[in-house]
Amino acid sequence: MRRYVRAGFEALDVLVDGPPWAMRAAIRYRVLDGDKLAYRGTSFVRMSWGRIVEARVLPGRSGRRRARASGRIRRRMTS
Repeated sequence: MRRYVRAGFEALDVLVDGPPWAMRAAIRYRVLDGDKLAYRGTSFVRMSWGRIVEARVLPGRSGRRRARASGRIRRRMTS
């Protein structure tokens, strides 16, 4: 997350639900590189008593495209 903060992390929506022992959160965010939009994404988190027990980050299309081009991820084949 440090690289996002340096670039200009901005939370657009934050949704939180549930009691402290079974809390869920969703964050829709964007990352700015100066004045230019660099990246968009969504993060889903499950917490129990303030500890993260599951986290999923879903990159936006531009983030997936860049990761695929750099070879970090492969396109999932479906039949």
